[in-house]
Amino acid sequence: MQPDELLPRSVWLYAVMPVPRFPAATADTAFGVEDVVGSTAEVAARAFTIVENWGYRAIGRYQDVANNIEALGYSSGSATVWVALVTGLLTVFVTPYPEGDPTRLNRHLATHGRTDPVAAWGAFPVDAGHIPAVARMFEQAAKDLLTGGAPDFKVLGSRLEAAAAVLSGTVWRRQSLATAQELAHAGRHRAAVRILSYWESELLPEQRALLETERRAAITEPSLLERGTRTDREWFTARAELITAKHTDLMAPNRPAEAAVDFHDARDLLYDDLEQAIKRSKLGDKKATDYLITFVEADPWCFRSGYMKGRLYDLLRRGNYDETARQRLRAVLLMLVDVGYRIEFRSACRLARQIADADLIGALRARLGASPDRHLRRRALWMLCYVPTGLEEQGPAVLEVTLDAAGEADWWRVAGWASSLCRRFADDEFDEKIRTLAFSSEEASARRGLRLLPSGLRQPLDPPQRLHLESIIVDAVHERGPGIGLMESLATIADTKHLRLRLAALAQGADSPVNNYARWALNAAIRANGDEAPDL
Repeated sequence: MQPDELLPRSVWLYAVMPVPRFPAATADTAFGVEDVVGSTAEVAARAFTIVENWGYRAIGRYQDVANNIEALGYSSGSATVWVALVTGLLTVFVTPYPEGDPTRLNRHLATHGRTDPVAAWGAFPVDAGHIPAVARMFEQAAKDLLTGGAPDFKVLGSRLEAAAAVLSGTVWRRQSLATAQELAHAGRHRAAVRILSYWESELLPEQRALLETERRAAITEPSLLERGTRTDREWFTARAELITAKHTDLMAPNRPAEAAVDFHDARDLLYDDLEQAIKRSKLGDKKATDYLITFVEADPWCFRSGYMKGRLYDLLRRGNYDETARQRLRAVLLMLVDVGYRIEFRSACRLARQIADADLIGALRARLGASPDRHLRRRALWMLCYVPTGLEEQGPAVLEVTLDAAGEADWWRVAGWASSLCRRFADDEFDEKIRTLAFSSEEASARRGLRLLPSGLRQPLDPPQRLHLESIIVDAVHERGPGIGLMESLATIADTKHLRLRLAALAQGADSPVNNYARWALNAAIRANGDEAPDL
């Protein structure tokens, strides 16, 4: 089957094509605009005749109107150069092997990463007036590499990528510096400093002087928000609310021109302050540590606040602070269990390992055993898992949470921890419970039992149960019944010679995907139990 029959034509191009190097709005300053006649592809056909001087002959032009793709091909005896125009982006591909048909570009791109390398230079946003300059830039980058018609593909890709990256960096730097000057003239000194600082190592002397001037001016630039008489906690909350408001403005369809600058100023107002406190805290400044604890107590909710809290929890694991600070942090950890799933929760659990005391463990156990909220019980369990003695004598409550998790629609999300805890805490009583569920006639109940059966068994299945499970596995292989997606784990505990014979027959004689599922289940049984299955 040919590539274009497998996937839409544009997919193969996008899979190999570099990401756009810079916005289309900067193309005029990047390349200049020349007076040209004809469409973009017609101008490209004239501009890229330079390739013919390097030992390649033109093989024609290919156009796919439906996908907005046009390609020009030039081939030598061992390689082909393709000038591809896709939705306003120009990319030059170089593929191994000669070609005489310009419509076969995707057949060459489809081999990239599997058998043959494909080199690419691009992708640059262009209009027709940009093409002559783009062709000249490609000549500078590729002439020495391609001349003779037999490029060295071991180095070609990296050399072309490096050349494209240099051009892209030049354009971005030029545009950034021009924007910084505009911001400086408009009195947005902090924004100008952000841009100039990024390029500081590459600035010319006059640009360095501008950066120093802007740094001095930024000190006196009015803030988007004044602290006034706010407490530390109130100040954190106010700045977080400002970030949220400015982020909303930034995302608005008809956003004002200064929205991006205001948003970054709002972010810096909070996060630059926290970065300074982090530095001082690492040096042992207790006031800075207290300030950071106040931040996690305030629990502000705004753009990237979760990542910052996660960093702080990891930092505070290594902190040296008094019992009062520890008590404050324990209250924060309990609050995190109560409020919901957070990106920083794992970092908080690692902190709990360091500072948990009997009171925190008791409060978490109470939530694990008695909360009516299934998700709150789950979060309490997760945090207790990190505390060395957190789950002692909590087996029944733990197993109830794992049994609840076994009913999740997306079992793959919870299978790892649920199976691990089931294996650790299951007893004979729980073994009997999941067997009863697994062989239930009610499909949802059976699915819950089957998911936990491989990790919760304490005694081997008896012959009738293995026979029953065999029918469930065969149904699952055919994508039927409660065992769907579980055939491998179930085959390891229901393994018999008869089951292996049925799976082997399906693996050899059934159509896809049934044959694949049968093979996976058979291989799982062999890996778990060896070449000889029990004869039951």
